[in-house]
Amino acid sequence: ASMGIAMLAYFLYTRTITSHYNYLRLSTNMFSKLIWFLREPIWQFGLNPWAINPSSLSSLFLFTIIALAVFLKTKRDKPESGILLSSVKLVLIVGLYVLSCLPIVISAQAGHAYRSTPGPYLLTSILLLLSINELARHFPRRLGNSCPLLLGLVMFVTSSIIANYNIGHLIAEAPALEIRFIKSALQQTDLRKIRHIHIIKPDISKGLVSFVTYRTWVDEFGVAATAHGQDIFPIMLGIFANLGIKKENCTITRSDEMLFNSWVISFSTAQELPKLLEPALIIDMNRLQHFY
Repeated sequence: ASMGIAMLAYFLYTRTITSHYNYLRLSTNMFSKLIWFLREPIWQFGLNPWAINPSSLSSLFLFTIIALAVFLKTKRDKPESGILLSSVKLVLIVGLYVLSCLPIVISAQAGHAYRSTPGPYLLTSILLLLSINELARHFPRRLGNSCPLLLGLVMFVTSSIIANYNIGHLIAEAPALEIRFIKSALQQTDLRKIRHIHIIKPDISKGLVSFVTYRTWVDEFGVAATAHGQDIFPIMLGIFANLGIKKENCTITRSDEMLFNSWVISFSTAQELPKLLEPALIIDMNRLQHFY
């Protein structure tokens, strides 16, 4: 209900603005959109709540556990119903997944992000816990009583280890390398003779180092921070502060240009290199792969 109210309020709000960033431009082909939703956000990610990289094998394993638990629960409650009622329940579960992420389903845009799809992950976690509890009923009594607790503990520890790896390796490590790369370039340059510092953003179709990849579904995971222009200025300010350079003047003159003290700081892609003030320091982030 709360999701529906929020969606309606946002939909009414978007009727009053003109913007390309509108996730509630409604889809005109709901069948194709539903197939996409079940194939990507749900199958690849919703049934892989602990994985950044989608795994069909993992999704199939988890789906099998849930389906088996539904069948055993139905058989226990209504022995005469069997597979038919179990199938109906599975269809209803699919419906819950659709409702848990309804704005993305009805939107014309085929895109989703981890931060905007907590519903399917939460639903999968609840279904998994209920499934484990149901399967435990069919184990020997002594083992069945402790099975959910032991499996829950294993899941908690495993998920914590995976989360620590994903955050450290795929979020923190790549920007740390970028910061060291830019800082090294500044330290090796006599900045008193420089008027313009220009950052060339990395080519998003290529990996900078072995673990930095560019795919539309990974969000912040594995993506270099300098690939996004809005992150470059904060990074530069942080590096200047770390180098002990005090801020005397700081003005953003354009979306891709900033004045900091006596320097002009800008960024662009390699193909759109603007006219620079001389002498200039050009830091090409595509060379990071040769830096380490």
